[in-house]
Amino acid sequence: MALIPKSSVKARFINGVCTAIEDLGYFEARYGAVKRVKYTFLSDAFDEDGERSLVHRVFNDDMRRTASQRKAIHRWRGKAIPNDEVRNFNRKTLIGTRCRLKITPTPQHAWREEVEIYGPPTKGRTRKKSTNN
Repeated sequence: MALIPKSSVKARFINGVCTAIEDLGYFEARYGAVKRVKYTFLSDAFDEDGERSLVHRVFNDDMRRTASQRKAIHRWRGKAIPNDEVRNFNRKTLIGTRCRLKITPTPQHAWREEVEIYGPPTKGRTRKKSTNN
């Protein structure tokens, strides 16, 4: 298997909306069973059939301060989840929320892509108005 050089790996950004959050159950991991959660996004990119494509991201169901799921939700919402609200945070409120997805092909596997979730999509660049007349 040939590795793709990191310099040739290009990330792309697409707009999306969260359509589902699924509990995948427990999976056996190195240090015991781990609960997983899958977020599904409908993107504005089209596949070969002309349909809007679905993008998935799977997280360990962990909301510790350093957990990747919590960091992604922070970037997505634009504000942190306070420690006292973590236990009561309802992920289902994110369904229907727009976001920006960063899709990066992995150098090891040409068929696999990494997905990162960011804040709401931008409509275009905004320019600051010049104060010089």
